[in-house]
Amino acid sequence: MPLDLTDKESIENAGHRLAQEKLAAVINNAGYNYLSPFEYAEDVPARQMMEVNFFGLVRLSQACIPHLRRYAREHTGKTAKLINISSIGGLVGIPWEVFYHASKFALMGMTEGLRSELWSQNIRAVVVCPGGIRTEFLPKTRQGLRLAALRLPSSAPRTYAMGLKRFEALTDTAGRFGSPPEAVANKIAKVLQQKNPALRQLVGADARLLFALSRLLPQAAFSRLLRLQFAPA
Repeated sequence: MPLDLTDKESIENAGHRLAQEKLAAVINNAGYNYLSPFEYAEDVPARQMMEVNFFGLVRLSQACIPHLRRYAREHTGKTAKLINISSIGGLVGIPWEVFYHASKFALMGMTEGLRSELWSQNIRAVVVCPGGIRTEFLPKTRQGLRLAALRLPSSAPRTYAMGLKRFEALTDTAGRFGSPPEAVANKIAKVLQQKNPALRQLVGADARLLFALSRLLPQAAFSRLLRLQFAPA
């Protein structure tokens, strides 16, 4: 059915149509990136991205929860699922796409809190956190980085252009060595089959490594690693 996550009426209409269905799960997958050094980020595109990546997802989830609750009530021994597709960027923040990370951190916090609210209703809120995945997201990210570099004023610190170029090179690497989209689909399939899946579901060796380093290394050491990798001076 047609659905516009930035249109409240469109979401409400979708919710009404779902009232006739047996809704066992919702997979919130819509999202995109906005690239810019924070200093020069523009208000309108940042807010538009937040509308899709977070607030639109919130409104759709709210419209679907009554239907998920009905499914869980009618299927004894089973749980309904609310699965939010986030990113390793919802657990670790890196430079040049800070508004994207803000949207994914918000999604992570929302899902974690919502998990407890819905638990007694046999609805399980889960967040899937992929690393680099070989989809059109990566070429679009490279294009966004190039545009961000072109928009830099002449007075911008030289490190901004250097960092954007470095991030573009890392995106190329992710395109060659990232996980296939089937890895995310397989993870979602496993979550759907489990009665009580874990809150965080990491996908990809890069996501697991980055998350592990963020937890194991001292904060100063991990911050230095991020600077060396993503923001060379």
